[in-house]
Amino acid sequence: MSPIITLPGLALWGQQLASLIPLAALLEFVDLQQKLHVFELSGFNPPWSWALTPEGAKLILSDEDSSDACCLDRPARAPMLHCMDCKFGNFYPCSAPTTTRYYLKHTTPRIKLSNHWPNGLSPRARKHRLELVVVRRSPPTGKKTNVILRALKGCISTSLRLTLAIGWALWLGLLCFSVLSGLYVAAAYLVIIPVTGVAVHFRVVGEARQLLATDEPGEIDRQVVATNSVNGTDWYAFYGPSDTVNALLNRPLLRAGRPAHPRIAAWIIRGCAASQWGLIVASCVMQGWDAFAVTSWITFCALVGTYIYPPEQAVQDWLSMVCRVDLVTIKATFSSRRAMLAALVHLNPDQENTEWLDPILSKTHQERKDWEAAVLSYSKSQPAQVSERDYWYKFVREGVSMGG
Repeated sequence: MSPIITLPGLALWGQQLASLIPLAALLEFVDLQQKLHVFELSGFNPPWSWALTPEGAKLILSDEDSSDACCLDRPARAPMLHCMDCKFGNFYPCSAPTTTRYYLKHTTPRIKLSNHWPNGLSPRARKHRLELVVVRRSPPTGKKTNVILRALKGCISTSLRLTLAIGWALWLGLLCFSVLSGLYVAAAYLVIIPVTGVAVHFRVVGEARQLLATDEPGEIDRQVVATNSVNGTDWYAFYGPSDTVNALLNRPLLRAGRPAHPRIAAWIIRGCAASQWGLIVASCVMQGWDAFAVTSWITFCALVGTYIYPPEQAVQDWLSMVCRVDLVTIKATFSSRRAMLAALVHLNPDQENTEWLDPILSKTHQERKDWEAAVLSYSKSQPAQVSERDYWYKFVREGVSMGG
């Protein structure tokens, strides 16, 4: 049976290119760790985007325990995010470091404070950047919708709905074009992609995780300081209801349930992964238009996951639409660490509790005691007992003034 659409033959250089680009695109463009992390967290992942490498299939079929942490939040896969509780002084690693970095990266600072203090003009100044993250829970809408509307709108953002619609339209268009052009290897590959997505859904439990609340939720504001390195220059301060802040940083993100049929789904994924790999190799061997059709779809999925609907936006959508948490960030730059710490002490609703500073400044050193007393005095507009030799007092004034 001759194809309805006849494509021109490829030149020699086109055939040589066709023998390389499908494998190159699959190995270079597909980042399954990020995709799996977002899917485990929120269930926000288009079924038509599940192009698998053998390594990616191994990751999905892994026996790693994902009940209390998503893929890139597990200790072996994520750099630590250090947290300091400004009420009790606890120093602990963030339970969801990659998730936290994702939504912080996608949150645009609403206010950028200017630092007009002359302390930063010194060539020896080691400037520190602080983002104050104000955390608030959104009130429930109170609107009741039927099952269909919840499925279409409920916890799916407008950008994701648009991405899904465009993706399905392009998938269907490329599938029809492949069939009409006789590109049956490419057509088979396109059919297997969403089948793989459905199998992954049943293997991973593609339902959104929720923030873990306590039996006695607290609405009193609390501040938690976070940083990638205690000796670093980029810091974050989370300020909001204690229950919500603890749920974001300290409590695990528990899986919504257990897989319904994990063994069956695992065998389907193995079959889909082997089929995808075999079809990609076949398109390379044939050195025809099938290779370009396969490559175009892999490239489109990579572009969607990198630029159109990146993981940072998916995590932000999960935070705002599933968890109903809103973030407002205020960004400031300080001339030194002492100035930034003074601002954090001033902002702390539990101002008298300074044990959280112990991993940064030794509590046994007299200079720490004098500096701390000066910060608290200046915060209360009281005279501080300092001398001309106390070089750090100018940073106290800078930090408290900017924190106010």
